[in-house]
Order: sequence, then structure tokens, then C-alpha cells
Amino acid sequence: MNCKVNETAWKLFQNVLSACPDLGCSAERMDCGAWLIDAGVDAPGGFDAGLRMAELSTAGMAHPAIIQGSLNDIPWPVVKIYSDHPNLACFQSQAANWPLQLADGFGMGSGPACLKGAADKVPGLDFIDDSDCAVLILEGSVLPNNEDCKSIAAACEVPPGRLGIMAAPTSSIAGVVQIAARSVEIAMHKLHHLGVNLDYIVCGTGACPIAPPGGSDMEALGRTNDAMMFSAQVWLCADSDDSMFENLIDRIPASASPAYGKPFLETLEAAGGFYGVDPNIFAPAEITLVNLKSGRIFHAGQRDEPRLSAALWNK
Repeated sequence: MNCKVNETAWKLFQNVLSACPDLGCSAERMDCGAWLIDAGVDAPGGFDAGLRMAELSTAGMAHPAIIQGSLNDIPWPVVKIYSDHPNLACFQSQAANWPLQLADGFGMGSGPACLKGAADKVPGLDFIDDSDCAVLILEGSVLPNNEDCKSIAAACEVPPGRLGIMAAPTSSIAGVVQIAARSVEIAMHKLHHLGVNLDYIVCGTGACPIAPPGGSDMEALGRTNDAMMFSAQVWLCADSDDSMFENLIDRIPASASPAYGKPFLETLEAAGGFYGVDPNIFAPAEITLVNLKSGRIFHAGQRDEPRLSAALWNK
């Protein structure tokens, strides 16, 4: 299927460029012509920068906001997001599908640029974007240099001057916000893992607590995954037969994984790395599916606040 999500994202990126001073971000025009926005590597970034990263990563087809929730009986910020295009916005565009080796380190790429630069590397990415521009969200502790930007533009088959990158480390404020905005994405990812045709999912909304920023990126990686698997709640509308949901609803939440229960970094260490982790654990804590054909409601999982509190506080 053809789409032009990078064109939409490029227009949004121009708006972010003009707003950088108010977002706590810095912008740089690289020698090759590419635009680079720092939202947390050297610049402070912030909540709004993280929300802009989330919006860019979905090409404006999903809508994030920060609301006040609670955790361990204290006020706690939560990112809520909704989309009427969950397959294209969240699974196809927002998912972090592009590992990038940079001159000075490593970064994980997400956003609509992945539909151009990484589409042939990821099973299930069935949209083709022939836009002449690309927008990449980069999660990492180092910024790409000029040669990195040229390589990314070449992989996306766009002129360097039509490449926009917005970057922040996992442990930054913007980093934890944009990751908390991935609740619908991770639910769609789990459904894809279970063999569901994602075209059946017509809209969705989700909420996930913002993991505490700070510390090392590895520590933040653990906390962001803990927040998702122990506390994210997702509500989806689908259009399919009831039998499909009857057979899989209990397999969707993170608690369906035998690896569930320990803080993520402990699970990661026990598995010997990411490729050893049971993929079923990458899922929200709680899922609700409403079938538009029958009106039936399917539900599984629940928030596991004691485990999340223990994971965040007992360090």
C-alpha cells in the first residue's frame, strides 16, 4: 500500500524547528543540508519536546497528551495517546524498527523514515512511502554527525536537505515521554506477533505512566519497559469475528509471558540479552478489545502497581 506519511511528518518537523527555543531543544543544519534537533543529548528538552517526538513518530496520525495519574498513592504523570489509524500510525510508523550504528555510538530509529530506510528489514511493514523527504526519531545518547546524516538520507533515498532528525536519550525527559506514548504501538506489536491482521484494528487509545528520567540509559531502558508491562492500559476497537478475540485475548497482556514478574533489567540479564527475552513480554499490562461487528467486549490483564512500584523504588 502506498502512503505519504513522511510528507505530513516533514511539515510537522518544520513547526518543531521554529518552536525549538520554547521546547528546550537546539537545531542544527548539517553541512550536507540535513536538519538535526537535539531534544535531550546536550539540550535540556522537556515534556513538550517528548510529545512532539511522539507526534512526529506517528506522522501526526496519533495524538499524545500528558495527564495526571497516580502511582504508589502519589501524583504521577501519564501519557495518553489515541489514533484512528493505529496500524499505519503506531505499528508501521512509530515502532522502533531501525537500529543505527553511528560514528560515535548507537541509536534506535523510529518514525516514518523507517518506512523508507528500514522497510525491507522488518516483517509486516507493508506500506510503501515514496515521499522525497524523511523524518526520523532517534533514541540514543549521541547525535549523528554529518556523515551519519548523509548515510541515513541515502538509505531513505532522499536528498540530505530533505532529512529531519529529532534525537533524545532514553534517560532524558523527552525520551521517557516519547516512550510512554508507545502504549498503542506495543499492543499492535503484540497482536502482530500473535498473527492478527492489523487492518482489523480500526482505532485505539492507551495510557502509560512516564518512567522516571535520569540515571543511565540502561537504567532508563529498564524503567520504561517496567512502566509499559506493569501499568500500560490499551483500549482498541476491532472489526472481525468474535472467535478470533476469544482465542487470543488472554495471550495479549505482558503477564501472559512466563518471563513476567521481575523488573525488566533482571529479565534481560537472565536472558543473556534482548534476543533471549521472550517476545511475549513486550506488551501492555492490560488490554480491552471492542468488536464493532458484535459489540462484544474482550478484556485481559490488569495494572500491576505493586510490581511497578517495587521496580521503580527498590533500586
